[in-house]
Amino acid sequence: MSRKVLQLILLAGLFGSCHKAEIATPETLSTNSTEFKDDHIYVSSVNLQRVEDGSVNFMFTTRYEKGISTIEVFKGSTTSNLCSVYKQSLSEESHSLKTYSIQDTNNVNKVHFYMIKYKTLEGEWSYSSVYQLKLK
Repeated sequence: MSRKVLQLILLAGLFGSCHKAEIATPETLSTNSTEFKDDHIYVSSVNLQRVEDGSVNFMFTTRYEKGISTIEVFKGSTTSNLCSVYKQSLSEESHSLKTYSIQDTNNVNKVHFYMIKYKTLEGEWSYSSVYQLKLK
């Protein structure tokens, strides 16, 4: 079976356990490098910061975005079930630094798992590795 078919089967099986509209099951975990780079996107930094009100901000910076129609962020308390927590349509390409910040008020865990998904203008999609981030 192809990789996309296997991913779709996993997504269908996990759909009932997630309360958000979309879920994903990642294949790789990134604990050292926060960079993710391919022909369509270059994520150069990823960060998690606690805010004064007790929530946390998940932030990531891209160096370029080429041919992307949608960018989405998934979050979970484990790497096996990530729910969509942010989605944005993009109207143009970017060839300079662009920072995204997602406020997360549901932050009971000290360890958080995030993943970035994007959809191309041709309708194909891809995922970054999963970022394991710890609050200090």
